Amino acid sequence: MQPAHAALARELADAIAAYAPLPAIEIELSLDDGYAVQRALAAEVNGGRFGGIKGGVTNPAAQAFFGLDHALLGRLYADRLWEAGCTVPYLADRMLECEVAIRIDAQGRPQAIAPAIEIVRPQLRGEPARHAANMLATNLAADACIVGSWADWDGAPLDAPMRLERDGTAVVETHSRESLNGPAEAVAWIVAEARENGFEWSSDTIVITGACGQVIAAERGHYRADFGTFGALTFEVA
Repeated sequence: MQPAHAALARELADAIAAYAPLPAIEIELSLDDGYAVQRALAAEVNGGRFGGIKGGVTNPAAQAFFGLDHALLGRLYADRLWEAGCTVPYLADRMLECEVAIRIDAQGRPQAIAPAIEIVRPQLRGEPARHAANMLATNLAADACIVGSWADWDGAPLDAPMRLERDGTAVVETHSRESLNGPAEAVAWIVAEARENGFEWSSDTIVITGACGQVIAAERGHYRADFGTFGALTFEVA
């Protein structure tokens, strides 16, 4: 890795660990550079551990905005995989995404499925933020992920309606097919893309398949995510 890229990864990791604003990206990055910076950033934040894989920019409109014809991948932070029922500290720039979590084995085969809420902090601003490589370098705005109870993959229905409520009022209503045509196609694409881009994982690795429906501000309140046959989870932002 080039010294400038390594320095950028350290600066980004320090900001993410401190929940501080991200530094400006003043060097030009290719997609390969972006993945290399992301890998170093996540290693710093994770203390050398691996939290999992996340799909990002899975919406065709978002891909068009970044000049892409495919989704991107990010890395989950090991210390920020939270259980259902948790309390999420309020931050003004936190946002929520309805996601499907899939647990894979060492060969990338799906083993279990669960409801999930990803928490993101999109901080890049201005025209340079449109560059997909910058998004990769900042790990696709990854912050944390809440994961519900797991169900066996085999025999589980792989499509479901998804509804997120805040204080009893629906704030997102969507469907699991909204991201990469549903969990089965999503996990197959993510595993193949992860191999292509040098991701390493072990047995029982968590994959989240990308935002389904609208991404909303993480306002204070009590939340319930009901994802039909995938299950439900609750959490609070306070």
